[in-house]
Amino acid sequence: MSNLCRMLIMVDNGELLSLRSLLLASLVEASRGDPYFYELYGKYSHSDGWGALVLDVGSGMRLVTVKSLTPIFEDNLKVLDLSRSSRAVEVIHARAASENTPVNLFSTHPIEVSTASGYKILLAHNGSVDKNGLARRVGYNDIEYNLYNDTYFLAKFVAKRVEEYLGLGGGISHHEVSNIFKRILKDSLNYVRTALNIALLLMMKDKAYLLVGSYYRGEDERSKRYYRMYLGNIGDSRVYASSTLVEVEHYKPAVEVEWRELRRGEYHLYEIDRNAIKATGVIEI
Repeated sequence: MSNLCRMLIMVDNGELLSLRSLLLASLVEASRGDPYFYELYGKYSHSDGWGALVLDVGSGMRLVTVKSLTPIFEDNLKVLDLSRSSRAVEVIHARAASENTPVNLFSTHPIEVSTASGYKILLAHNGSVDKNGLARRVGYNDIEYNLYNDTYFLAKFVAKRVEEYLGLGGGISHHEVSNIFKRILKDSLNYVRTALNIALLLMMKDKAYLLVGSYYRGEDERSKRYYRMYLGNIGDSRVYASSTLVEVEHYKPAVEVEWRELRRGEYHLYEIDRNAIKATGVIEI
């Protein structure tokens, strides 16, 4: 195991700003004490730092990332408030690192890498992937290998595949992007050990794409409880959350929302520009 986390992803088209504090409080408390985590791995807290990205499109386009090695339940999250207007994407990730896994800002999510042509990829991940296999696939040196966790090499793999599949042909339709992400997800399954629960942001020249979804291996009930993710709809806005935030009554956010479990292998794609966040489809793998 490597990247064990609780995640909260908000795709806000204007309805979530007033609810953020309740949603964030749910993530903080679930990270402080997680019975599903203890049941599966014998640990209780996601205490190895936290990170976030905020892509604000309420006043143009602004990207802010935050990383901290302080446990999310001991830190001050007000730093995120400065980055938000009425319309934005937010990804918040509270981390628990396994033994022999780097605990540093380099391995705190979201991981950021670039494609060969300069597009940015930011990746938050819950689950573990084959670090050795991915490192061999993308190339590495010993310093890099020791500094970074498996998600970093997964992000480099995604960047490599984006470069290959996009072909850098300039304009591209959301349908083509959806097909490219589907191919990349299927490629990535070869390296999944436990789960591929991700929030992936691809920043291009004048727009961005967000991919959010869940995949996990195995039929063990404890593993399924820990790794499954939920989707909640509030107007035209969407909230994605790790299982603990929704299933454990003590941590469930006090907001009016109907949650549903994401199917295994269900990913949602959004297109983002200076003025809008648009849902463009569902990818099934």
